Amino acid sequence: LGYSSAQKMTEAYKTMYGTQNIRWLKVKHLRSAGIYWLQQSGLEKANVTARSGHNKDAADINYLDIPPRSLVAAAGFKSFPAQESYFVPRKDAALPSDAQPEHVFPQYLLWQEELAATPKPHRSATNFVEKLIPFLHEVLMQDMPFFCEDFPDDAASRWFRENISDWDGHAKGVRDGVRAATDPNETTNKLQILNQETYALFAELSTQFETHKMQMMQKLEAVQREMQMERMQTMQTMQKLEAGQREMQQWMERMESMLRLMISGSAGGDLSAPLQGSSASAATALGTASAATALGTASAATAL
Repeated sequence: LGYSSAQKMTEAYKTMYGTQNIRWLKVKHLRSAGIYWLQQSGLEKANVTARSGHNKDAADINYLDIPPRSLVAAAGFKSFPAQESYFVPRKDAALPSDAQPEHVFPQYLLWQEELAATPKPHRSATNFVEKLIPFLHEVLMQDMPFFCEDFPDDAASRWFRENISDWDGHAKGVRDGVRAATDPNETTNKLQILNQETYALFAELSTQFETHKMQMMQKLEAVQREMQMERMQTMQTMQKLEAGQREMQQWMERMESMLRLMISGSAGGDLSAPLQGSSASAATALGTASAATALGTASAATAL
């Protein structure tokens, strides 16, 4: 990588780490991380230095001083690259109730006091006292049951038996639990039980789904029936309205015929002649029309 590209990549990493609240003080040495990755991927020294731009001596002194095969072997793996899974069953082992960091690190309480008395302690000091020491204590307490079994006469084994109550019983319980968890037959049994529980869970979920589906279908059918009944009632109402309109139309036609007859009789059969006659005839015609209108309205109301 050129200097400009490396700087841009560094800024991108810093932004990403700042967003995720990740602290890596060596973020500016991304070229180092790239060289480590190339070396761990199996590239020969000449290929690594050709990509990094370092000469042979600089690469040997600064980056390639620890061969990856040595690191893999030191970690306990048998092949390179490592094919085995990295799993430590004892990491879940419970600690004795009276096992505290100061039992293993006699100055731990003093370190805590000094850290608390420091106005602005450095982050490295805070992490050392509050995180690293408790973590090392936990790892040691989880590993010591196996150490004491392999080296019962060691001074460390004697110290744990003398200073931790019921240490022998606790250590035996940790060893038995870890070995049971890593036993192939026990693991197979656990997997079978897990599979059975998984199948039972899926069967229960499937049954619940089918029941819920049936309930939803029943509700949907009920809603469809209600909508069908509403449509039928709407159609019947429309039919009654149409019947009422037809009946009203018939009454109107009859009333028009009666008026024509009355007008024709008054004019001597000549519909074009002016309407003549007594006021009683006009009143009679108007009364007849009013009666017809009233009857038609009543019929329409009855139909509705």
